[in-house]
Amino acid sequence: MRLSLLVVGLLIGFAGAASGAPEGLSAFSGKVRGVPVHMVTASSERYALKATAASGKVGATAELASIARRRAAVAAVNGCYFDAYSSSSVKPPWHHLILDGLLEHIGDVGTVLGFGPDGSYHMERLRIRIWGSVSQTRGRPARWWAYRMNTPPAGSGAYVYTSRYARPSTPAAGSQVVVDHSVVARVSTGPERIPDDGYVIVFTGGEMQQWRKFGEGARVEMEIDHGSPNEDFWASATDAIGCGPRLVAGGRAACDPGAEGFTEAKVVNGAGMRGFVGVKGDGSLMLGVVGGTLQAAATAVASLGAVDAYCTDGGASRGFWLQGRYVGGKPGRLISNAWVLVPR
Repeated sequence: MRLSLLVVGLLIGFAGAASGAPEGLSAFSGKVRGVPVHMVTASSERYALKATAASGKVGATAELASIARRRAAVAAVNGCYFDAYSSSSVKPPWHHLILDGLLEHIGDVGTVLGFGPDGSYHMERLRIRIWGSVSQTRGRPARWWAYRMNTPPAGSGAYVYTSRYARPSTPAAGSQVVVDHSVVARVSTGPERIPDDGYVIVFTGGEMQQWRKFGEGARVEMEIDHGSPNEDFWASATDAIGCGPRLVAGGRAACDPGAEGFTEAKVVNGAGMRGFVGVKGDGSLMLGVVGGTLQAAATAVASLGAVDAYCTDGGASRGFWLQGRYVGGKPGRLISNAWVLVPR
C-alpha cells in the first residue's frame, strides 16, 4: 500500500508539469526495500533508448540535460564510467559504445546493454576485437588488427580513430594510415585529420611494424568480432553502452562485479546513488537512479519488475533527468555519455 501511494504521488506531480502525463510513461520516486529509487518506466512500443555521446563525440563531456535536449529526449540517465579525473580535455569512456549503428569505442570491463533496430535487446559480456585486410600488389591480402578505438594512445598498441573522436585530428603518435572510402589515402607519422567517410589507424610501439602492410591506393576492409553467440544481433545493433556491474538477470538479483572485471572498492563495495537501466518482462524500459550497496540496489530493481538491469556510473556522475528537470539531485560533473529516452 505504501509503495502504491508513492507511485501515485509522483504521477500527480509529473502530470502537473504539462497538460497531462505523456502516454506510455509512469514515474516513481520513493524507497524500495529500504533504498531510494527515482525512475521512469516507458512503453517500448512508444519509446526507445538511444546511446548518446556528449556533443556527439567520444571523449567529449557535457551536462546530462544538454545531452538529453540534443536528442529531444523525455528522460535520460548518465552512461558508463569514463576518465573523469584526467587533466586532458579528452576524457574517454571505459566501456564499449555503439552509436547510431557503429562501434565507436572498445572497453574490457563490465556488461553491455544493446538494442536492435526492431527494439529487441541483449545484455551480456562482450569481447570485441577489430580485424581487417589490406590488398597487396602481389599475393593475398594482408591481415591487420587493432585493440582500441577513439581513445588517446598509451604505450604499444593499434588504435582506430573515426569522425566521432572528440578531436578532428588524431594524436601525434606512431605510424598512421588514413583510410578514406575504404582506400589508403596516405601513410604518415601524423597527426592526421580524420576523414568523414573513413578512419585513421594508428600503430605505436611494438605494433608499428603493421604500417608496412599499407600502401597508398590499397583497399582496406575492417571486420568487427563481438565475441558473442549472438553475433548477428550485435552486428546490427543500433545502440549500446557497456557499464555495470549487472544488477538483475532473469528477474533475479545477480551481482558478481569481480566476474565482470571490476576491482575498484567504491564500485564493488561502496554504497551510494548510481544510475541504472533495465527491461521488464513486458518489454517496458526502466531508467533512473538507485541508492544503497550493489546487492541492495539489485534487490530493489528486481522487485520493481526488471528482468534484466545493470548499473551505470555513480557518485558525482550519476544523474536522472525527466521532462526538463533533475530528479534525485543534479550530477556533480559533466559526463561522457548517456542513455536517452526518445519517442518512436
